[in-house]
Amino acid sequence: MNRTISGLVILAIGVGSWACTGDPQSDLRGDPVQVIAAPTSLFINQGETELILIEVLDAQGNQLGITDFAMTSNNPGVTVAEDSTFNLVFDAQGNAVRPSPWTRARFSVTGGSTVGTTLTASGGGLTLDIPVRVVPVSLLTGALSNVAPTLTETVTITMPAGVLLDPALSTVTFSDGSVPANVVVDPAGTSVSFLAAPNTNAPATVDNVTMTYAPTVPPFSISTVETLTAVSVTNVPVTYSNATPAGGEIVRMTAGAGFKFTPASTVSLLGGEVILVGVAADSSYIDFVPSVSYAQMLPPNVTAVNLDGTPFVADLPADIFFTSGAGLAGTDMFATAPAPVVLPAPGSGASVTFYDGGPFLGSDPVLGSPDRIYRFDVAATSTITFTQDWGNAADLDFVYEDIAGGLFGTTGCATGAQPEICTGPFAPGTYYLVVNLYSGAAPGIMSITFTVQ
Repeated sequence: MNRTISGLVILAIGVGSWACTGDPQSDLRGDPVQVIAAPTSLFINQGETELILIEVLDAQGNQLGITDFAMTSNNPGVTVAEDSTFNLVFDAQGNAVRPSPWTRARFSVTGGSTVGTTLTASGGGLTLDIPVRVVPVSLLTGALSNVAPTLTETVTITMPAGVLLDPALSTVTFSDGSVPANVVVDPAGTSVSFLAAPNTNAPATVDNVTMTYAPTVPPFSISTVETLTAVSVTNVPVTYSNATPAGGEIVRMTAGAGFKFTPASTVSLLGGEVILVGVAADSSYIDFVPSVSYAQMLPPNVTAVNLDGTPFVADLPADIFFTSGAGLAGTDMFATAPAPVVLPAPGSGASVTFYDGGPFLGSDPVLGSPDRIYRFDVAATSTITFTQDWGNAADLDFVYEDIAGGLFGTTGCATGAQPEICTGPFAPGTYYLVVNLYSGAAPGIMSITFTVQ
């Protein structure tokens, strides 16, 4: 009979000259013998060992004095060895020896490669085949095509024989949180390829794995033995259009070889603010305006940087510093208010933007203090939309006035929104845009756009 007790598979082999088949038969003496078939499958975890006990019983279940027990495997991926220490007794001299008669033997079965095989147990001229299924607990050494790939090198994980992936469901993950790109499972399910994210340093795990020789076993996950170590990337090589920009100047940061700025890229500064202007259509550069009077503390940090041809998102600092100049002068008084832009032609629908920042030192009789004041000149009757945005969470309001301290038409915007947007009609003349710091800290940088209808 066959049964499993505490991890031991007990196999009984009936008496006779025939091989066990699982059917009641008769031995050579004509006595009925009860023969129980081997288990459907013996499952062994890869790299682990199970113990199998063999004994030969007569019709009454008594052990017979069989001494020529043997067990073989028909596949080198599963190894078998007799346990020479099993069931020893002590003789008169105190030596550990096998009992006589030797009525049973124990064999250790070790699962190496993930295969299905058959063990053949024999004793007393009888044989019994036992199907064995090795369950993978990790991918074999060498499953990774390269454990240290270059930045744009495709890595392939090859499944061992009898193990398949699901082309529609299987994925690749890493315990360090790295996210691979371009994951493609071979239609046959025998391999999966991907691009390793920079800084990956962990074994790869693949899921939705099945065994062709054990279709009833639910899909599971296994990991590679080796650790995949990708290229370390600690910063983004860049060049600046101007490493010492004037206050409010747009800085173009161009990515070095092998890097791109994705459309979702943003820029941040330690101790400063940024207004993002835009990312190049070909992702080669990103335009932004830093805080005025920004000192060299740390290079800008860029999110959503990727590698050329490799859609990885990374949050990395640039590799060089820059220093920006002060904001526009004279913004504290109407008499000295700068005129930073020339308005587009009336009715053109065109826009013009300027960037500025710095202390709010002016005092407007309408909004009160503190303010920054700018002048703009209207050449012909126009409808102008003003859009104001800024780099922090302060509450800014603004009004436009025709003379120092005098309101003109629509007074402006004071909604608490960000950005502030409002529109007004203008006759030819000189006007002032007064930006008031209603609450919060003065922003390091703000943008003001005039759109002329």
